[in-house]
Amino acid sequence: LTDDNKIRMQIQHDVTTYTAELKNLGIQIESSNKLTILSEESRLQI
Repeated sequence: LTDDNKIRMQIQHDVTTYTAELKNLGIQIESSNKLTILSEESRLQI
C-alpha cells in the first residue's frame, strides 16, 4: 500500500465511524424528544 492509499483508508474509516456515531446520536435525540412529548402530554392530562 502506498501512503496515499493508507491515508484514503484512514479517512474512509474515520468517516464510517463518525457516521455511525452521528446516527447513534440522532436516535438518542429522537427518543429523548419522544420522552419529552410523552411527559408533556401526561402533565396536561393530570
